[in-house]
Amino acid sequence: MDRPRRRLRIAVGLATAAVLALALRLRRDGSSKSSTESEPNAPSESVEVEAEGMAAKRRLDAGEVQRQLTDILAAIQDSETRALQVLRILDSADLSDATVGAMIWDFATRHLEPGFNAMTAVEALGLRWVVADRSAAWAFLADPGRIPTGFESSLSSFQRTALRGALLGWVEWDRGEAFHLARTIPSVQHRPWLLIQLYRQWAETDPETASTEARTDSDLSEVERYGAVLFQLTVIDRKDPGLALRLARSIPREFWNSLESNMVLEGLFEWVRQTPDRAARFIGEIPGDTGWMLADYLVSHWTAKDPGAALEWALAHPGANGFTHDTAGILGALASRDPLAAVARWSRDTLEMQRSWAPELAAGWASQDPIAATAWAREQMERGLSMAALLRSTSQWAKGDPLAAAAFIRGVLPTIPDPADRLSLVRIWITAEPAPAMDSLRGLVSPENHDDLYAEILPTAVQADPAAAASALARILAPGLRQRVASRIGARWGAQNPEEAVGWARSATPGTEQESAVRSVYEGWAGANPDAAIASLLRLDSPLRDQARVGLVQALMNPSPARAADLSLQVSDPRLQSQLLESTFQRWMSSAPEAATTWLDAAAIPESLRSRLRALRRG
Repeated sequence: MDRPRRRLRIAVGLATAAVLALALRLRRDGSSKSSTESEPNAPSESVEVEAEGMAAKRRLDAGEVQRQLTDILAAIQDSETRALQVLRILDSADLSDATVGAMIWDFATRHLEPGFNAMTAVEALGLRWVVADRSAAWAFLADPGRIPTGFESSLSSFQRTALRGALLGWVEWDRGEAFHLARTIPSVQHRPWLLIQLYRQWAETDPETASTEARTDSDLSEVERYGAVLFQLTVIDRKDPGLALRLARSIPREFWNSLESNMVLEGLFEWVRQTPDRAARFIGEIPGDTGWMLADYLVSHWTAKDPGAALEWALAHPGANGFTHDTAGILGALASRDPLAAVARWSRDTLEMQRSWAPELAAGWASQDPIAATAWAREQMERGLSMAALLRSTSQWAKGDPLAAAAFIRGVLPTIPDPADRLSLVRIWITAEPAPAMDSLRGLVSPENHDDLYAEILPTAVQADPAAAASALARILAPGLRQRVASRIGARWGAQNPEEAVGWARSATPGTEQESAVRSVYEGWAGANPDAAIASLLRLDSPLRDQARVGLVQALMNPSPARAADLSLQVSDPRLQSQLLESTFQRWMSSAPEAATTWLDAAAIPESLRSRLRALRRG
């Protein structure tokens, strides 16, 4: 992950933490309220401190916010990085000026792609705006005219997320008023979802009352009332696990058989993620496909925490209606943590299960101790149980210590009687020590299969020895297949060691083979270091320079379409230039049409091409 994305993840986490911090303060004053319609309270001291802290940070007025948003739009195409900048602006914007909140809302809904990062920015807007100016924030965010007709629209998702942030801030002043405001939302899609969020926060301080009120809320349908209870389970489980289990079991069986709302399942998913061992006592009781979907989710998350317990539960609750548990994978996860426990569990089962489980056990064990795992796998092979286990452990070993794995394969290979098994080991050997491994292929593959075999194995040899992989291209007799494999080798070599890869590409046979090699090397290089790749173009002769630009454009048209378009203009062949621009604009017009149109209006290209590219937005 690149640096901007890492910074965004951190900022997103901090923004989410800020939202949750306000919600958790309910613990101080919520326990004295017995219903959702309690009398308003005076603002708590913590909220005043929060407001004072925000006031002290305010630096950006409406004009400065507008300038910064304009700069973001012009300079940044990636939606995640834009979301990072919005969070930074929110940290210092003067949200007591309603026009500032409106500007940020407009930017987020028009120029951020819906997703976790964008929604975090919008929720942070709702929370911080309501702290700065409750009346203005609510009047803007809850405006009925701002709610589109279609719930599935991205604007609707933005709005309900912003309203959640606002209500989580408001609930700090008065829970009753927050519930009242949520009930005034006219959207039949927004209102229940927001009420469920508030019930979840209430459970932090008074789980018994919150769950009782949720189950009798007349503004929620039966499914939504059960959904509110399910959303509370994680919170209630921390305080009273017995109550959480009783509430889950209080949901009628027929409810699960007619379940249609994914929103309801979100609460159970969270419970499973946080406390899989306790959720398991209930998940196994849910009937039908919903039960098995949740069981699969449970096993997946439980395996990450306690693979031994997850395995026993999965064996006790076998799949039904097409659902099956990956018990071999679970045992492999256990082997990566505690190989002795995994082998002990493996040895207690039937011969059929041992044969099925051995490869995953060996692979999991080898991720921590490849020598011991491979020795165990070899014992199983000699017992006639599983060659697959030896292949999996050796393959894992070759990833971490290729030379040691290669030495082992050289020693064990003569003892393997089956040619197909020897070939499987040689495939692993090639990833660690390509030249001698390829020499050992003689006699293992029939001549008619040589081309297909080398087409498969040569790209896998690049990391260990790209020169050996490239020199072996001559063993592929079919010209078209040889060119395709050369392209795969060039892309990997270009990302790994571009200077050497460019030297290889320039020395290729002039014509189609050389052009393909240059394109692929520069495509791989651009993925690793586009600045260095572009700077090296002047070292190439003019015809090859165009081919290098093709590779650069192919690599950059998604992450950096403006840069790809600029490089396309530098291609001397008009037909090739037009093809590259069309490929770039097909993506750019979908992801950032305003920026694409701005570039297009200023570009020095024929008017016919400009019209054709502009039409891609309508298409």
